[in-house]
Amino acid sequence: MKIILVTSQITYIKDNYLNLLGPFFKSNYKQIAGLIILKNFSIDLMLKALALRFTGAPNMSKTLIKNMTQLHLKKREKLCAEYGIPVRSFLSMNESRAINWVKELDVDLIVNMRTRCIYKKEILQAPRLGCINIHHGILPESRGTFCDLHALSSGNPAGFSIHYMTEKIDAGQILHVEIVSDGSKKDYMNYLANSGPIEARALSKVINDIEKSGLLGFPNKTDHPVFTKNPTRNEIKKMLSEGMIL
Repeated sequence: MKIILVTSQITYIKDNYLNLLGPFFKSNYKQIAGLIILKNFSIDLMLKALALRFTGAPNMSKTLIKNMTQLHLKKREKLCAEYGIPVRSFLSMNESRAINWVKELDVDLIVNMRTRCIYKKEILQAPRLGCINIHHGILPESRGTFCDLHALSSGNPAGFSIHYMTEKIDAGQILHVEIVSDGSKKDYMNYLANSGPIEARALSKVINDIEKSGLLGFPNKTDHPVFTKNPTRNEIKKMLSEGMIL
């Protein structure tokens, strides 16, 4: 099995998702054909990070800004170098350069991790077994962005789902669902730090199951989907009043 991992240049996770990449590399490095980092750094993102500090989310703001200012340390690139894993950067997985690299490596599977990139037909069909995504919400009900944050702020169970990707967002067959918190955890950044290693273990299992049995998953359908987006200023204030630590 040859896989390519795809993540964002800047994430809300401490050290830009190393809490997943580190554990996952240790047990799966022989399967990893490459890491793609999608460029999303911008002045607009920096301004949003600064704005979070003044809307009651200082920890989220601090993490974003730190991840931006530490890009020059190339922590993920150095981790890849330790294992001899090549790294490439693109603006989108739909770029011809990204698609061609996937085809050149003759990849079996792409794993999308915390990117907002919407994969189109050509890249979805480039790997032999398609593409899977780690969605940070409990499918089939929780769809959209920041699903785990919205769930925790409402006192509901929060976790992640691993599913096949299709041209329709969050709609492919579900491969794995895991609850990380029963809803009692209120420190969101701490929740994200704890979730990374759990995601690494779950991803390892899913990839091994796909390799052994061609895992098909189960239908991603519900009569009561809940769609969430990035929280607004007023929603953040409400979350804080409900005891969230942001």
